[in-house]
Amino acid sequence: MQDFYSGRLIQGYWRRGIFGVGLFLLVVLLFVFVIRFRYLSNRIDTSPVNKTTTTDDSGRVYATDEELPQCIKLTASPIKGGARLTVTFIAEASAVNGVVKNFEFTFSDGQVERVAGVESKGISQATAVHTYNKLGVYIAMVRVQDALDKWSDFSDSCKQTITVEGEILGK
Repeated sequence: MQDFYSGRLIQGYWRRGIFGVGLFLLVVLLFVFVIRFRYLSNRIDTSPVNKTTTTDDSGRVYATDEELPQCIKLTASPIKGGARLTVTFIAEASAVNGVVKNFEFTFSDGQVERVAGVESKGISQATAVHTYNKLGVYIAMVRVQDALDKWSDFSDSCKQTITVEGEILGK
């Protein structure tokens, strides 16, 4: 009891209390940083961005980021056969604003076809049918346009190799 009144007991609790509060604050700060890092890392945008410039009325040039639509997949059937080979292409795409307006099919034989997109479950699709009349190897590609008239680049996921070989069919 005399220790309590002399202050030794109180000083011991005071030291432990300061240590406990410091440890508690360290744990809280660590927790806050971990949560903040996880929150920020989940918000990192990985969509393709096109760097462009904008000029204001005074002539100053500013860099702007524009999010482009993405072609997700291009399938073709058949991919091999004789000349006058009729191939059906199906392309899938998405856009940040949710609307893919047009699909542009480039068949690499000099022909290009633009088809309007049809949306289903958040993915836009378009179908094109093309006939290859000459022997050769062709690379068909698709790019897409969103509602803001921004065009995607030609991506590897939206290319198909078509091989026309052998004799000419349907003479």
